[in-house]
Amino acid sequence: MNNRAPSASDSAPAEPFPVTDLQGAYLVGMSPMFELGGIRPNSYLEVDLAGIELARADRALRALIARHEQLRTVMLPDGRQRVLDPAETDAYHLPVADLVGLDPHRQQAAILRTRERLSRQGPDPTRWPLFEIVVNRIRRHRVRVHVAMSLLLLDGRSIRQVAAEWMRLYRDPGTPLPPVSTTPRDVLRSQQAFRESEAWRAKWTYWRDRLDRLPGPPRVPSVDLPEDGDRIRFTRRTHHLTPRQWQRLCVNFRSHRIMPTAALLHIFAETLGRWAAGPHFCLNVFHQGVGHAGSDPVIGQLSSTLPLEVDMCGSTDWWDRGQRLQRQLWADMSHGEVSAVRIMREVARRRGWSARAPLPYVFTSMIEPGAHTKAPRRPACRRTADALQRPQVLVDNQVHQDTPDGGIECVWETADAAFPPGLPDRMFHTYRELLETVSAPENVAPPHRPVRDTPFDGADPAHVGRICQWAAELLGVPVVGPDDDLLDLGGSLPAVRLIGRIRDMTGVDLPYRRIFAAPTPRKLAHSIDECRQVPDRGMSYVEPA
Repeated sequence: MNNRAPSASDSAPAEPFPVTDLQGAYLVGMSPMFELGGIRPNSYLEVDLAGIELARADRALRALIARHEQLRTVMLPDGRQRVLDPAETDAYHLPVADLVGLDPHRQQAAILRTRERLSRQGPDPTRWPLFEIVVNRIRRHRVRVHVAMSLLLLDGRSIRQVAAEWMRLYRDPGTPLPPVSTTPRDVLRSQQAFRESEAWRAKWTYWRDRLDRLPGPPRVPSVDLPEDGDRIRFTRRTHHLTPRQWQRLCVNFRSHRIMPTAALLHIFAETLGRWAAGPHFCLNVFHQGVGHAGSDPVIGQLSSTLPLEVDMCGSTDWWDRGQRLQRQLWADMSHGEVSAVRIMREVARRRGWSARAPLPYVFTSMIEPGAHTKAPRRPACRRTADALQRPQVLVDNQVHQDTPDGGIECVWETADAAFPPGLPDRMFHTYRELLETVSAPENVAPPHRPVRDTPFDGADPAHVGRICQWAAELLGVPVVGPDDDLLDLGGSLPAVRLIGRIRDMTGVDLPYRRIFAAPTPRKLAHSIDECRQVPDRGMSYVEPA
């Protein structure tokens, strides 16, 4: 029994159909021609399971593949997608590698090799399946399961639904599941029809009238990005809030009329605002999109994004800024049928195309109303690793509510190589401090830090980041911030040596006295830009004599 009801798409199951805006952005971002590109969008999960019957798990998975046509979908070279007929797909079986006979060192090495391959490489989207599951048997009754899922195939909500259905079918193969009467093709067809309506044009007008005023992403100090996409690695940082802390955070923010998701988004925005060159920027906010609006258990990559405008000017009150951000979020969500992909495409058409990542700071909330219900019973399970990577992303903030104790897990996936050494750790430390402060019983706002109320003075963040890196090397310290006073940190001699390093590496001959008038990396970068016109990305370098 696959609980599959007929849909409007059944008449032509093999006919290619378009991708969603987000899928298209992922496909473009996989090209190494773009900043932070050259990687496959991929979600990876690794768990230890005890007492699982692999044959039953195998049968349950094949039932899911028959039930959901999205699990039989592949991407085509022309940028479209196609659902394969069940006859075109080989009967899927869980591959099992027996590691029981290996000593602990060799067993762990084999597990790490599988983790590295699946978390970093991800499935090839042009070959079925767009997921890969590998089972390592490590004890007689214990296995390590590795799961890699292309984000071209499923969004976060769909991944959770598939996992829940897999467990239900594992426990009882005959369990009745809600019939699937809608497919992603049906959703796309409905969206295309809606774009021809007056209602959609009204929603587009909301964004069109703001296009020339939308700011760019936060201008956080950065360094030269690696040209080889294979070198872009994401580092996961997590902070767990206990159920009591999470409840207090919600109560504290609700007392100021701010809902939980907006509260967590506000904390992320405030963190970036403390490091950004200016207080006015856009974040890339993921939301469920209209594809998940109904009760039909359709799965797919149906998420969408919106460019959320953050403006931290004009108020020194933490709660007031949170309320303003929430109002902006609600207004944008009411026009969320227009995706950030379309919006930023039009922005690029007006302002000029670029290979830069348009919205590289991402926020995704996995918190849903009524999400406090218990997870379905499953074999004894322990999560051992997880990872997520998306192209054209610098910081990916995710909030998960499926923790075993009922708290929440706040995650940052960060492309560390794009930042000065130590900066991602310092930013996440700030983020963690804000979370702890607003989840305390005292219900107090974090200490106010003045926010720049004028646009950035012109120094490119890439230049600022490079000077921070050089200063840290010369001073022998782990990290130097963009507004740290170099004379206070190390005296005049290292600061003067930095002027020499700048001359050797950039060809700009700043006078040594400039360090006393502009003793911070930000001010020095501005001085360099005043001396000459700098190329679009990063400083131009000359080999030291």
